[in-house]
Amino acid sequence: MMPVNTPSALRVATVQFQHRPGDKEYNLACIDKFIERARTEQVQILVLPEMCITGYWHVTKLPDEDVRALSEPLADSPSLRHLCARARETGMIIAAGLIEDGGDGHCYNTYVACMPDGTYHAHRKLHAFEHPVIRSGNQSVSYTHLRAHETGRNLVCRLLLEKKKIIFFFFLLIQLANS
Repeated sequence: MMPVNTPSALRVATVQFQHRPGDKEYNLACIDKFIERARTEQVQILVLPEMCITGYWHVTKLPDEDVRALSEPLADSPSLRHLCARARETGMIIAAGLIEDGGDGHCYNTYVACMPDGTYHAHRKLHAFEHPVIRSGNQSVSYTHLRAHETGRNLVCRLLLEKKKIIFFFFLLIQLANS
């Protein structure tokens, strides 16, 4: 195992937590606590759960209008604005999921990586099944390269939001960080 204080170490943390269904304020407060802990542990990439901002399992039982009420357009999302600000403040990548209002009359289960420069990159789940209002993504771009973080040796982590491979990539990052 590589000591964590070496210049080439990449610190990645994953989080699982019990969200409150539909309570974005509470869920963001929980996420903030994990961000602070990650900051103290010098984490560079913090990976939070799918739909952790809005909640996940309760969505299947909601009426259509309640799902739409939980959704946020990415360009004007208060939740995303908050996470992007935290990413800038901490210098880490913060990745989390929410229900996106796609602006096309549909909602999407979207995973967003907020970058240290304040930008974000989003991926819509391709095989959505959470609720009839939540559509599967159909982005024609096969993958997006994101410049994630440079260490002392200029190691650049490339986050691939490739169809069907985002979870696999995060698994690889975790494996690399722990090797």
